[in-house]
Amino acid sequence: MQIIQKVSKSSEKEVLEIITWLLKNHIVYDSRELYKWFHKVSQYPDQFISWEQVSYNLNSEIEKEGVSLPRPDKSELSEILEKRKSVRYLEKSPIAFKKLAKILYSMTEVGGIKTHASAGGLYPLSLYFHTFDDSEILPKGTYKYHIQSHKAIQQKTLLIEYLFNAMSNETDLDSGIIIFIVANLSIHSQKYFNRGYRFTMQEVGMVVQNAYLSCSEQNLGICQYGAYDENILSQMLELPSNYEVVGVLRIGEICTSDETEVVNTKTQHQIDYLGGEIQNSDLQIRQLTCEGNRMGYWGTSVKFCYRDNLSAYANGVSYSREISQLKAMAEMHERICSGNITNTITAKARELSGKWYNPSLYFPLKKEYLDSVGFVEFSVNLERRWVKGYRLNTNDSIWIPIDCIYYPLPKDYTPCFGVSSNGVATGQTLENAVFAALMELIERDAIMVSWYSQCKVKRLSTNLLDPYLLSKAEFWEKLGRKLEFYNFTLDSVPVIVAVIHGEHYPMFVRGSSANPDYLKAAHKACQEVEITMHSLLHSENCHPILPEDVVEVEDHGRLYYFTENQERLWQFYDAEVTDVAPVVINDPYQRFDPIIINLHEPKII
Repeated sequence: MQIIQKVSKSSEKEVLEIITWLLKNHIVYDSRELYKWFHKVSQYPDQFISWEQVSYNLNSEIEKEGVSLPRPDKSELSEILEKRKSVRYLEKSPIAFKKLAKILYSMTEVGGIKTHASAGGLYPLSLYFHTFDDSEILPKGTYKYHIQSHKAIQQKTLLIEYLFNAMSNETDLDSGIIIFIVANLSIHSQKYFNRGYRFTMQEVGMVVQNAYLSCSEQNLGICQYGAYDENILSQMLELPSNYEVVGVLRIGEICTSDETEVVNTKTQHQIDYLGGEIQNSDLQIRQLTCEGNRMGYWGTSVKFCYRDNLSAYANGVSYSREISQLKAMAEMHERICSGNITNTITAKARELSGKWYNPSLYFPLKKEYLDSVGFVEFSVNLERRWVKGYRLNTNDSIWIPIDCIYYPLPKDYTPCFGVSSNGVATGQTLENAVFAALMELIERDAIMVSWYSQCKVKRLSTNLLDPYLLSKAEFWEKLGRKLEFYNFTLDSVPVIVAVIHGEHYPMFVRGSSANPDYLKAAHKACQEVEITMHSLLHSENCHPILPEDVVEVEDHGRLYYFTENQERLWQFYDAEVTDVAPVVINDPYQRFDPIIINLHEPKII
């Protein structure tokens, strides 16, 4: 009512400005362009019916009384139609140049004659394709197919890693080429208004079928792919505003091995195994979500409750749904094992047979601090619960107080030491778990030491980044933010911190990782910061907090989402740029003397 009253008193120019603002912010839509609204809201549709209902619909009795039609005689066309099917497992090897040319011809026109109809003869579609390997004619890269001249025009270089952002599963990139069908959605609609959108989609179906028939004829595999992020693809292909990616086709030689099925089966087996372990614990899952297309990633998040009704979270991020679920369940497994205190003995240090770990030697704590947090001072006469570990480099056994390993500790147990940072990891093998745990410990240590000592860190020059990371930085720059990488390495394994910052909420978000190869660390840090930024951008803004209100690690990150605390980040903003790459460490174990504790039964890693 207030809007109506305001409009009634406004000039024609003011009314036009109001309408323009409402259209721009998608509060109202031009009735002639409702197809734009539908195209936007249908990107990620919710499941309307169950898979059981889908199966029932497909297999329900549909025969009615009527006249039976004769089957067609065998012909070249009928044989191709019978062979036409979706093939999901494809070889990564390049397909022959002539085969690619024939597919593109078949999809659009042959000898100047169109191979499909188009309402009004308007033909709003165009084709792009990406080759993953060099062929005898085409170097790998992204091309636009010029229909009239039948030429492939190379576009800006697009690496396979960049496509990970737009595809929900890394195995979906296993193919010789990927074809992107692009439509100018305004062409048909200029003549037919909203009905024009239907005609455009009908034309897409005809072009896709032509591609299927051409691949069937040439014994190539093809699969129409639907789980892509069209916004990211549009940015990668640098499409004009009225152009949208409306179809994606994976094409390649048909895979003759069952390697992909084996990988998927192995992943599912691991998920089932960890699921059984979790069910056997006293864990209560309160919430589980799995979302796709978050910056091209799948993210699985689990909120669960265990000992003493404590709530905890586990997360997993990957380019595929299955791996993200596996990572989340592995993290849940870590949380459970970290609080499941088993295989311990109770004794005083002087009573132990063999070597033991003295926490006060490595972490001397003043009595004033111990009293303030309710700890007891460690001594050789203090009775403790101990768990046996071993030194990785020598394999020598050593007893460790549970105070240094487990959390949470039993309520009736007074600690002498609070776990400040330890590395915990689940792996497919013991070696994998040990490596991941050590990298986590090094990463946390480097960040804490650098932060509390306020030592200067250096920002990596763009010369040190690979094309994938450069493309990521370019992507965020288009969104008005900067993606930068900082070297937090102390004196051992490279530790890289990735930061996304800008002038709008959230102003500063970071991710970090350690790896003997600094580029691998940068890739993982980039993934971590992107998924965090995306989550914040697609949730309600949290409220600012004061430094004195910081209690948890999450609070410390939240502190810097806002303008008020940006001056505390001088360590990043004043960082010197370096062209010197962090040294790659070939054997990280020799630089340390790590102590390993298997938190699970020996048969389980």
